[in-house]
Amino acid sequence: MSIPDKILGVAAEIESVLSDNDLSIANPMAIKRLEFLATSMAGIDHYAYRKASKIASLAVLFYSDRKHLNYHGGADALYHEMRHALLGVIRSQAGILQNAAGGT
Repeated sequence: MSIPDKILGVAAEIESVLSDNDLSIANPMAIKRLEFLATSMAGIDHYAYRKASKIASLAVLFYSDRKHLNYHGGADALYHEMRHALLGVIRSQAGILQNAAGGT
């Protein structure tokens, strides 16, 4: 499996966790899963790993009873940052690597 494919696979798993757990309530299992997925990205691509780690750190705020209230924009902004902005960057990185490798 190519590096871009591995990145996209982990990104799909991250998206699945986020979509299955889209309420900003205490959820230690979702946090642990996102932390695990971020760590698994470390051996694939450092840039994608940093973005996945950012998702995991934001998840600590999102999946808390009150911490998300202190984030600018609240829970909605956190969720958008994790699911759309950061996942989009991770997927873009996979595309860049694919193009650099001469793929389609």
